[in-house]
Amino acid sequence: MKPREEPLDPELDLGPEADPESVARKILLDQLTTRARTRAELATKLAQRDVPDPLATRLLDRFEELGLIDDAGFCARLDRAAPTRQRLGQEGAGPRVAHQGCAR
Repeated sequence: MKPREEPLDPELDLGPEADPESVARKILLDQLTTRARTRAELATKLAQRDVPDPLATRLLDRFEELGLIDDAGFCARLDRAAPTRQRLGQEGAGPRVAHQGCAR
């Protein structure tokens, strides 16, 4: 994770630096609050935020154990989404679902 930059005002105390695991867990929970996401999407988001790979893998595994990440269910719902197939057709929908971590 990126180290916190020093505040412009040295008198301003922002408190102790956040625990990397807590920050990563919050990133995952924030992402899952808006909609279901695949493990691949969440792994990408964690990588963008510079979460170390071992920590990301451990948290993603735990979220999967708890049922908060369900790639099979997500991909099945996405595959059944009729509006997507109607607008894009099967060929056009393929890259979209692959981008989200679903195999076609």
